[in-house]
Amino acid sequence: MSFDLVEFAERRVAYIVDSGLNVIYKSYEFNNNQLPRSLDLKLWRRKYMNMRIAGFCLLIVAALSISAFAQTKSGIQGVWQITEVTTTGKNGSTNRSPQPGMYIFTKKHYSIIYVSSDSPRAILPDVGKATADELRSVFVDSFVANAGKYDLEKGKLHVWPMVAKSPGYMQSGQNATSSVKIVGNTMTITSEETNGYPVKDPTTMKFTRVE
Repeated sequence: MSFDLVEFAERRVAYIVDSGLNVIYKSYEFNNNQLPRSLDLKLWRRKYMNMRIAGFCLLIVAALSISAFAQTKSGIQGVWQITEVTTTGKNGSTNRSPQPGMYIFTKKHYSIIYVSSDSPRAILPDVGKATADELRSVFVDSFVANAGKYDLEKGKLHVWPMVAKSPGYMQSGQNATSSVKIVGNTMTITSEETNGYPVKDPTTMKFTRVE
């Protein structure tokens, strides 16, 4: 940053300009090729420097404010990691160390992918030799994946899948509704309806925003 000042005379007018030739002071008191006594160059240098520093500080404050807002932004858009799963019904339970899972929301679309089992899935040494039950356990019963369009209104999340692990969930008219609560970087989603019918045993998931 340069704040060197130069002074010069032109047509009985005294100027102070910065290194970019921007006039920061002009006086009509110039006389006899001498700068006016009222023109304190040291004072103007100090004022000019203070203005530059103040402007720079404002830029830093603005950048930090934007960064802080991005980190604690409200709304559902972003990437959310599952941190807790609570099921209801006869064998209902709460798992505070769930298997990996993420929900991603853009402005109009969503993507859901997570392991629904309570423990890590088995690694099949040879998929070609796996039994139907083993394949079903690893790739069907304990894995959820779908993506499509969504709408969030008055705390209700409505999703319409366009692609899914299950072909049946991709059929026209398929949809689901859940209640949503977002506080800072924490989100809670509770299932309510599937295709217009109430969910018998609702599941509640808690998330932490990771992006």
